[in-house]
Amino acid sequence: MQDNPEKTEYDSFYQTGPTQPEKSNAGPMSLVLMLAILLGGLMIVMEMMDFSILPEAKVSQPEDTASLQFSLSANEPEVAARQENDTVAMYTIPKAEPNDSQSISLKEVYAENIDSVVSVTSRCISGTTSGMGVVLTKNGYVVTNAHVVTDSLGITVALTDGRSFPATVVGSDYLTDLAVLYIPTKDLTPAKLGDSSALQEGEAVAGMGSSLELSGTVGGTVSAVNQKITFDGRTMVMIETDLVLPEGSAGSPLLNSSGQVVGINALQTDTNSTDADPGCFAIPSVTIKEVTQELIQQGYVSGRPSLGFSTHTLSTLEQQFFRLPKGVYITRVDSDSPAYQVGIRPGDTLLQVNGQAITTTQELMSLVYTLSPGDRAEVVFYRSGWRYTANILVIENQGS
Repeated sequence: MQDNPEKTEYDSFYQTGPTQPEKSNAGPMSLVLMLAILLGGLMIVMEMMDFSILPEAKVSQPEDTASLQFSLSANEPEVAARQENDTVAMYTIPKAEPNDSQSISLKEVYAENIDSVVSVTSRCISGTTSGMGVVLTKNGYVVTNAHVVTDSLGITVALTDGRSFPATVVGSDYLTDLAVLYIPTKDLTPAKLGDSSALQEGEAVAGMGSSLELSGTVGGTVSAVNQKITFDGRTMVMIETDLVLPEGSAGSPLLNSSGQVVGINALQTDTNSTDADPGCFAIPSVTIKEVTQELIQQGYVSGRPSLGFSTHTLSTLEQQFFRLPKGVYITRVDSDSPAYQVGIRPGDTLLQVNGQAITTTQELMSLVYTLSPGDRAEVVFYRSGWRYTANILVIENQGS
C-alpha cells in the first residue's frame, strides 16, 4: 500500500482514504483452505474452457497502466468490414383483422424459419447463459438479446445444420436489450423481418422454443402492441403475447401468420406466479431494424450515454482472491474519454456513481441510462488499497 496518495495533475481526481475489502468472519487458515479448494477446481475448469479468471484489462490504445493484467487465451474472430449493403430488409405484412379466419399453420411457420434461427451460448465467470438468435444477413450477422451476452468471455452460435461458430459482439444496446453478433460464414439464411406496426390485438402469432423442434413451436395471440415494460432499470415498448416459451428462449423470433419475424422474444412472465397471466414480451421488429442497422454500420446506437469505460461484474471468488472490495472491475478505458483524462485506468474497481453503490454491470448500466451525454457524474473507485473520487463528463457511447 502506498504511504501517500497517488498524485495527479487533474483536480477532479482525488484520493479519499484507504479502503480494505470486507474481511471474512472465518479465520485466515480457513479462508486460505477454502480458496485453495475453489481455485483448484476453477483452474481445472478454466484449463478445459481455455479462458482466464478475469477479462483482459486494457486501454483502447496500446498504452496500458493497469496494476492487474489478465488475458483471454481464446481468440475472438475478426468482424468483417462493415459494408454499406449490410442492410436489414423489412417486408410488408398483409393487414390482418382480429380473429381472422385464416389460422396460423405452425408447421409451415416452423419450416419457413428454422434455418434462420440459431442457438447462442455465452460463457461467463458465473456460468453459462443460453439463448437464441435470428439471422439478419447472409454474411454472418445475427441478432439476439443483449442480456444473453452481457459479461461474456466467449460466445458460440450453433446453426440448425449442425455447424457451430465462435461469435463476436459487433455491438449491443442496453436500452433496447438488443445485440448483434458476427459469425464467420457467408451462407446463412436471413429471416424475413415483418412490420410490427401492422400488428393488432387479437392477431395470431407464433413463437419458437429453445428446443428448435416443431414440437417446441407454439401458437398464441397478441395481447397488446405498445406495452411499456420496466426491466433492469429501463423502460421498453414491447409486444405482449400470451405465448409461454421454455427457459433459454430469449432471443427467439415472434412470428406472424405470414411467417415473418415481427419481434424478438425477450421476457417471459413467471408461469408459477398468481399475480400475472402467463405471457411473453417481445421487442418490435421496427425497433430491431432501426437498432441493428446502426449496430452493423457503426457498432453503436447514436445518442446513448457512456462513462467511457467497460466493466466486468466481479464474482465473490474474484473479490476474495484478489482482495478487491465490492464493485465492478474496469476492463477497458477509452483513451480519448474524460474518464481516462482524469486518471481512471483498467484494473481499477468502480465502487459508486453519483453516490449509488455499484456491484454489477447491470446496476451500472441502469444508472448510466438515467444520464445524458454532456451531464457530469461523480465516480468513486478503488486502486491498490485506496479510494479515489473523480468527476467526469458523460459522453456518447460509440461502442468503445
